Amino acid sequence: MAARTARDTDENNTNGEEESCYDILGVSPQASEKEIRKAYRLLALKYHPDKYRGPSDDEKKKADVAKKFASMTVAFDCLSDPLKRLKYDRENAVNGLEKSDVLINVTFKESINGCTKLAMVPFKTVCVKCNGTGKGGVACANCTVLTRGSCRTCFGKGVLGNNGGTMNEDEICKKCKGIGAVDDFFQNRVEVPKNPKQNQRVKIQGRETYAVIYTMPSKKFRKCHSNEHDVRTTLQLTALEAKEGGFFEVETLHGKETVYVEDGTEDGAEKILEKQGIEKKGNQIVSIEVLPPPVVEEDKEEEGNEEEGEEKGGEKRKADLEEEEEEDVQKLLAEKKRKLLEKLNSS
Repeated sequence: MAARTARDTDENNTNGEEESCYDILGVSPQASEKEIRKAYRLLALKYHPDKYRGPSDDEKKKADVAKKFASMTVAFDCLSDPLKRLKYDRENAVNGLEKSDVLINVTFKESINGCTKLAMVPFKTVCVKCNGTGKGGVACANCTVLTRGSCRTCFGKGVLGNNGGTMNEDEICKKCKGIGAVDDFFQNRVEVPKNPKQNQRVKIQGRETYAVIYTMPSKKFRKCHSNEHDVRTTLQLTALEAKEGGFFEVETLHGKETVYVEDGTEDGAEKILEKQGIEKKGNQIVSIEVLPPPVVEEDKEEEGNEEEGEEKGGEKRKADLEEEEEEDVQKLLAEKKRKLLEKLNSS
């Protein structure tokens, strides 16, 4: 499919063919998500009903602009979602996909390590009830022997209607609804390779059909564009945890690991876990996200001030206990830090 420019989309489609979502936004089928969003924003500035600058009494022009904006919104909704775009490309045989392709979803970890998935290929098979004729009726139980005259039950047709009465010419098979065929599925297992490309096609053995591998977005892991074997994750810390630092557990593709965060670490800092990326050929980049402190409501703060005098005795003891606990925690962290530094120095 040839790409069209944004200017091409301004003109009416005069050849009678329905415009594709790519045509409506003026992008090529190979356009990236960023290019699709940019094209939509530019067109929205021109065709949004609130941005209309034409004659106020030109109702036809206003209706055309509203229709154009509605079609743009539908196209953008389809192409901006990776899964919706994949299904659209398959239905319209775009980007190397075919209408007969079977969609297989895999998780991020499954795509990294490879896996086996069951593919179900739909197809039509002859309806056994009507033998493919699409006509209704049941076999006449009285037509078991040859007779000189016609059977008085089915009048020589050999079949009765669905209700046991005379068979009507327009009566259809209840099983296949008159089509003569019913839906069936061919099942076979598909080997998903390690680290497949998005929307990669894999042949389904036993059928002239392909499976399309779609890797679902992960809430924990993201691939890096700079290195195909690197992955990114986010470690969320409270303001106090970031200030004091310490050891924190991080989930990797290969299990759980411990990462040391220095005291005073700021939001956006990164830690590198070497050889914890895809197939252990790359690294895992851990981005530190420092969460904002919780908002304290004024009424609760005032209520606490009123009760402050009554609880001074109990609070002093509580403060002493907290101080002792904090000292124990600091000692534990210092010991862990010492062992980690010894391990790093020895390696």
